[in-house]
Amino acid sequence: THPSATINTTNSLFHCWVCGTGYSEQQFIAKINNIPMLEAGKLLAQLGDKNEHDWFVVEKANLWANEDFIKHVEKLGLSRETIEEYHLGVTTDPLKQLYMGVPVFFDGVLMDVRSYNLLKIKGVPKWQSRPNAQSGFVFPYDIWKKTKDKTYLLEGEKDCLIARENGINAVTLTGGAGATPNEFVVNEFKDRDLVVCFDNDEAGMKGMRHIYALLKPFCKTIRYLDISKEIPDHKGDVWDFFMKHNKSAEDFYMIPEQDFGPEDDVKEYTTIREAMEKNLLKKNLLTVVT
Repeated sequence: THPSATINTTNSLFHCWVCGTGYSEQQFIAKINNIPMLEAGKLLAQLGDKNEHDWFVVEKANLWANEDFIKHVEKLGLSRETIEEYHLGVTTDPLKQLYMGVPVFFDGVLMDVRSYNLLKIKGVPKWQSRPNAQSGFVFPYDIWKKTKDKTYLLEGEKDCLIARENGINAVTLTGGAGATPNEFVVNEFKDRDLVVCFDNDEAGMKGMRHIYALLKPFCKTIRYLDISKEIPDHKGDVWDFFMKHNKSAEDFYMIPEQDFGPEDDVKEYTTIREAMEKNLLKKNLLTVVT
């Protein structure tokens, strides 16, 4: 009702003379993202890198200019609307070989690009990140954070994209089944209803137990889906569920949500604050410390 804020564009500061609130640029980014100051500084450094903003005019544009490659992407079950919404593009390697690029944004800042070996080029991994990219980012973070609907955490970007194509509020963590949310995104899991669904193999089940224990202190509720009862294929995944077995979103929602029990050998994590408040002394505990 009484606008009277001062903005200092030279030193990147602002101060409101009505409520007394004031932040530096780094403090402001830390505040609105609920992340530590150190991570806000890293984010500012990414914002200052002009090359990070070329995705839309280079890699994304190159995909839309390559009709043949788009048709290969569509064979994954993805519509052109989905390709556009998640800003998929084309990445290349030193040999000029083409890959499907999945950009990983955090508040509009490009933090990583996941390159999928769509054309099955021999001797090349199925998924690759940018060199030195930090793992554990949420894809698609900027879209996901706008809703508090029940979230389905899946094992990879391809699973996530086909689930979203079918209207499911799905996310994935960069880095595969063993990835854990990094310090940029972990606080966004607070007070959410989360369901974990990884691949039908030993690594998938191990990854679900790990992420279940890790995020249990953060989430409002957390459960998991055993997809093996719906798809018999070993190493089958959510993409197989929809594309190979012709299942629907309704079929996916019908899979019973389960809790891990003591017999599942799920390690329980605690926070340092909880350990102090509950006087958990001289006990072996697991915690994630940032």
